[in-house]
Amino acid sequence: MKVNSFVTLYDKGYLSRGIALYQSLCKWCKRYDFKLYILAMDDSVKDYWRNCKTESVTVFTVDDICRLFPVVDQLRRNRKHNEFCWTCSSFAIKYVFRVYSPVSLTYIDSDVYFYEDPDVLLEEIENESVMITAHNYTSRYDQTYLNGKFCVQFMFFRNNDDGREILEWWNEKCIENCTIDYEKGLCGDQKYLDDWEHRYSGKVHVCRNPGCGIAPWNLQQFQVSEIGDDVYITDCVSKVKSKLVFFHFHSLSKIGLGKWFLSNYDTREDFKEIIYDKYIRTIEEIEGREKEACSDFVSLEESLLFRIFPLPYISQRYLSYMVIEKDNMITFTNDEGCRCDISYIIEGDSSHYIKILSLSNKEFFYKYYNEIIWRMELALIYTKCKDENEAVVDIYQRFIKGEKIMIECMDSIIEFSNLCYPYFVKKKILIIDKNGNSRKFELSGERVENNIINIK
Repeated sequence: MKVNSFVTLYDKGYLSRGIALYQSLCKWCKRYDFKLYILAMDDSVKDYWRNCKTESVTVFTVDDICRLFPVVDQLRRNRKHNEFCWTCSSFAIKYVFRVYSPVSLTYIDSDVYFYEDPDVLLEEIENESVMITAHNYTSRYDQTYLNGKFCVQFMFFRNNDDGREILEWWNEKCIENCTIDYEKGLCGDQKYLDDWEHRYSGKVHVCRNPGCGIAPWNLQQFQVSEIGDDVYITDCVSKVKSKLVFFHFHSLSKIGLGKWFLSNYDTREDFKEIIYDKYIRTIEEIEGREKEACSDFVSLEESLLFRIFPLPYISQRYLSYMVIEKDNMITFTNDEGCRCDISYIIEGDSSHYIKILSLSNKEFFYKYYNEIIWRMELALIYTKCKDENEAVVDIYQRFIKGEKIMIECMDSIIEFSNLCYPYFVKKKILIIDKNGNSRKFELSGERVENNIINIK
């Protein structure tokens, strides 16, 4: 009998989402049985699933992969956590192929949730050996040139010569580099997919189902509705109605007890009510149940320190900087003598809102923006007596209270504002104070909608 095989990976910060993903597969995989392979990125995920002893789930670890592919051990020592997780996507597929030999395998991001049997996507494939899914950006949020045309969220591979050839090429590229460097055209494991349609013509299928991969960056194109357990999306222009297959809950963040920040993209009210509210309640229910059963269970709120703030950038030392307080200027310099002068103001009731007024070197800012943002927070907001680890804890505590630190770029450099992780440089600014109130800012004529959901 046919079995659809899937693989995912995550650490304790996404454990409750991984459980929700599994529950959605259990609900919707009706045509065929399914097998879910989980690469546990830490002991919390490994212990949880091994204690569950669920027949449809097989868990394996990074150590398991290292024994089969020794290069992985070197990569985990040399790469930041997020880069290493991206690196492991292709290795997870290779490992399952080598050890368990399924006829095919579909990689799924752990923050995906199904509303229909995923087999409706797989049945599109005819003679091709690989299927990939497009970002399908709304025009106002189009980041194709930065993040790639395709999203590593749902990727199908046959365990045949063509499938393994394409997988091996992708894996080798991820071994070479799995960082984000937009100047070099790199975006983790993702931009390597951009030319697959042509590089592997006739072997790669691009999913055509409009209900595949609805996400914060493209939901503005659709209206959503439900009939019983079935959820539908309707194209706002063509009015074509389709069944929603899966939603990708990218950047959904818990910011306090019962309080969630949805994303940095405008979110339609119907999506808040039908998609986000119900998914968040599912996560809250999972966390409540598991916390009661196991005191060691890590909830999203408790794991924010590992997910929300720029821990990967603490160790970066590419730049030196000097602050000129009287002129509100901070100057960054790299080892080659290039520099960027940034003028700024600090405002907001809690003095945790930095507004960038001007840049002397946009290319420099573009190249080093992640470290610049982190260094500006340390230099301008935190005292000299507080080291970086203490600063991270302070940021985390503020975040739990509902406070955020924001850095805004002025309109003339707004094109740079989506390059950093969305919690720092933003095109659309929303500041939440400790009472849960929000301050909204208009940039480039766009009004920021309140993307907060309170679960009672």
